[in-house]
Amino acid sequence: MGHSSRSITRKRAILLLAVLVVATMPLGACRARETDVPFETLDRQNKGYAYLEGREPRLFVIAQTAEVEILGDTVTSSAKQQLLGLDYDQCLAVAVFQGHLGIWPYPEPGVQVQRVTVRAEVVTVYARLYEPVEGYEQLPTESSAYEIIRLRRSDISQGEVGFVLSVGGEEVIKQPHSIL
Repeated sequence: MGHSSRSITRKRAILLLAVLVVATMPLGACRARETDVPFETLDRQNKGYAYLEGREPRLFVIAQTAEVEILGDTVTSSAKQQLLGLDYDQCLAVAVFQGHLGIWPYPEPGVQVQRVTVRAEVVTVYARLYEPVEGYEQLPTESSAYEIIRLRRSDISQGEVGFVLSVGGEEVIKQPHSIL
């Protein structure tokens, strides 16, 4: 009986050790890794055109030709033509808008996409937005700087994908979009 009880005790100890190892694994090891993905700037303007209402930054995802119309007259006609000419089976576009600041021209680029990452079903666009400089002349105008980028579809999962705009380390916008 002594040999059998030692064997059971040994099995319990090994099982307990295995449970402890799994329980103390870093939580980060279980999560998907954030991966940088390449992007190409299609258009960047320091002046928008007929900006949509609101002063907040905006993010639009264009995953098919029909969605180009959501931009209305907020981008140049050449930008619209580029978007209409994209192969949406191979790529998609993301438009990042500064938000209405009521000044123009901007003394520097208003929107600069710096990095794009993917983690599981979330695409994060890291951007720098223009901050008004004290003493710079402000002209009353309906304007919003923007940048439109192109991403490869192969870098993004299909289905319901979250798109996040991060500015200065803060999540400014998070919105879902269906990628078919």
